[in-house]
Amino acid sequence: VEAEEDFSLSQTLRLEFLNSVRLVGTGVVSCLAKVFQNFQIPSDLHKINRLLEGTAQIWWRQHEQAEREDGALFQEAFQECARGPRTLGEVRSEATGDEEGPEVSGVQLMRRLADHDVLQQLMLSAIFLHWSLYAPLPPSRRLTRSQWLEMNAGILEAGENAAHAGGRGSSEAMRQILCRIYHTVNLCFFPQLQIWLHKAPGTSGGWSVPATLPMRNVEGTGAQDV
Repeated sequence: VEAEEDFSLSQTLRLEFLNSVRLVGTGVVSCLAKVFQNFQIPSDLHKINRLLEGTAQIWWRQHEQAEREDGALFQEAFQECARGPRTLGEVRSEATGDEEGPEVSGVQLMRRLADHDVLQQLMLSAIFLHWSLYAPLPPSRRLTRSQWLEMNAGILEAGENAAHAGGRGSSEAMRQILCRIYHTVNLCFFPQLQIWLHKAPGTSGGWSVPATLPMRNVEGTGAQDV
């Protein structure tokens, strides 16, 4: 009980800190990297999920507020400045819906998601992906892009259902978001997301990649071993 109380207190303090972090203009991966740059990401799935729930809510609230106060055009300009100069190829990839472009971020990301619950699921799934590609695992356990999309079938289906209901999001938009998250993580190792520092995979209580990620719960080549 005491341990739970200690975690509840630390979680409250961390969420208070998150409120002070500017997440406007970030995407799923860049938001995670920014948040966990300031404290060690826990290895326990339930603790991670609680933190991601708060992070997704704060990210969503900040973008809603920024859009109301400053307008979408200002936020798009802010996002462009934050990302720095882009190559012609990057501009073309965004215009054509390339699945291997930079991750969708900022207001554009918010417009393509139904709500912050979907954002939370994407964040958790991205952490699973990073673990699969970079943790000391046998090559057979590295996720390919096809496996990554299959694991997130529930998110893709939710996007399609939202579109049919006249809401935000679509299966095509969700596929692009997922593919670009995969491309971003596969391209670069993020030390902030090393969940395996506390537990060795394969040991009791270690991590394993689920076949699918449940909704509202907790082809390319994989990255090289590090």
